[in-house]
Amino acid sequence: MGCVQPVQVEFYLWLDMFLHNYASGKYAEANDSIEGLRRPTKALVNSDDSEDSDGAEGTSSNTDVDARQRCISSFADAIGEYFSRGAADTALPDACTSAPTADSWAVRSSPGSGRTTFAIRDIMFGEEVMVQRPLSVLLTPDSNATALVCSECFLVVSSLAEEWGRLPFEGRTRLPSLCVEGTHSMQEVRNCPCGDRCSAVFCSTHCEERALRGWHGLLCPSRLDPEQVKAYEAIVSISEIWENPHILQAVRLTADLLVSIQKAAGVEGSTKCSGTSDFDVDSLCSELWEDGACDSCGRDAREQAMTDLATHVQILFGSFRDAMPESRTAMQQLLGPHALSRRIGMLELVCIRVDLDSPLTSMLAQHDESAGGASIGVCPLTSFAATETGQQMEQAVSASALDSFVAFCNHSCIPNVDVNFRHDAARPGLWCVATASRAIEEGEELTIQYVPVVTIPVADRQASLQRWGFECSCIRCVAEGRLSANDADWFCKGCAELEMDSASDADADSYPSADELRGCKNAVSEYC
Repeated sequence: MGCVQPVQVEFYLWLDMFLHNYASGKYAEANDSIEGLRRPTKALVNSDDSEDSDGAEGTSSNTDVDARQRCISSFADAIGEYFSRGAADTALPDACTSAPTADSWAVRSSPGSGRTTFAIRDIMFGEEVMVQRPLSVLLTPDSNATALVCSECFLVVSSLAEEWGRLPFEGRTRLPSLCVEGTHSMQEVRNCPCGDRCSAVFCSTHCEERALRGWHGLLCPSRLDPEQVKAYEAIVSISEIWENPHILQAVRLTADLLVSIQKAAGVEGSTKCSGTSDFDVDSLCSELWEDGACDSCGRDAREQAMTDLATHVQILFGSFRDAMPESRTAMQQLLGPHALSRRIGMLELVCIRVDLDSPLTSMLAQHDESAGGASIGVCPLTSFAATETGQQMEQAVSASALDSFVAFCNHSCIPNVDVNFRHDAARPGLWCVATASRAIEEGEELTIQYVPVVTIPVADRQASLQRWGFECSCIRCVAEGRLSANDADWFCKGCAELEMDSASDADADSYPSADELRGCKNAVSEYC
């Protein structure tokens, strides 16, 4: 007898399919799904299978049936309220601003939500909504320390044997022979051409030139004088004392902004320089970083840190700034304490974590794929990965990324867009890719998840979201907030199977296109 899918997973997938059908214009199917959900199903009760087996795996208890019915009632009410209050009104205002290269999404101001992203046409399930390079990326302190990565795109350029050689000799497990066979680096390794004082490496001429034209051209140790080197070391120290990599990332982003302003000034003069500076300051800032302090003492310490940071930053970029038109404006808008504080505050709010597979993880995946799931005995590679040495080498290459699309997206606990990062063989660099996880109707808001949501209870999700200063009011949060603690816990624990076996990965053919079966939306709210 096959294992019956947990009822929580069945319901979670139903909710996703309901929203998909609604966005696709399949309103009759959405209505039918509500009616069908109200009726206990054969799979839920499992009556036929349970007659032959006493306590067989996969059977659902009466507790599951009762909890499911309470969830149905709560979610049906939340869905009805969602549509009745006009949240599904998808009319776009004239003030909607499209991204320069986007044909499927735009940014507009939404009451109570600020600037956010909306679909400007129907988007199909699985469609790539956005593919672009992030504005800024910086390795995090917990990144894989054994992997050598390109300083611009973070592509791993070291082989497994080279990574293994960086580990302490004492206690490391011997590397399997199949890993030693490829003794050369995975990619071309180009050292920084500026001088021996710089440890940066690049995977290609493209990445090298891009970095030198941008942030690295201002921050390369080989190009800095002794006073600037001390200033940069002091900035790194402030970042480490506060255990906040966004401080360092803000300095790198500032370098990119200065370069872009200089380029604009060189093309069209000081007027263009001021316009570019104003745009960058308005776009890449948020509330003051010190506003996040939990008490007055913490705020005072943060203000002093920003004053010290600004002093060092102005030394670091001083010669470059003085050569620019309107250098005083640049200092105030980009290098002052408040400007840096607002840039750090912005990075803390909108940066997304990037986890890229290590070479060992990639090799394990290739091995599993070639084995095709067949049992081939004890694999030396798998055994090595289970050791302490293997676990160190399998650690992901982690970074903090700033992307303009992600920065404008709001959160939902039932998001309609998945965000991932990848290296594309056809195009150099690290790319941010946003993919529709279901059909999205024209005018519908595009949402992502800021925090893990699938198995996390609503109270814990809301607590995690406090750092962004809002309370999520999506359908799922409204519905789960009305459940008892036991029912909410039951629902979230059962959803864990979604993460274990990717039960939510539906075949693209099972989702209709967004232009199918347009009908009357009122039918949905009437049924609820």
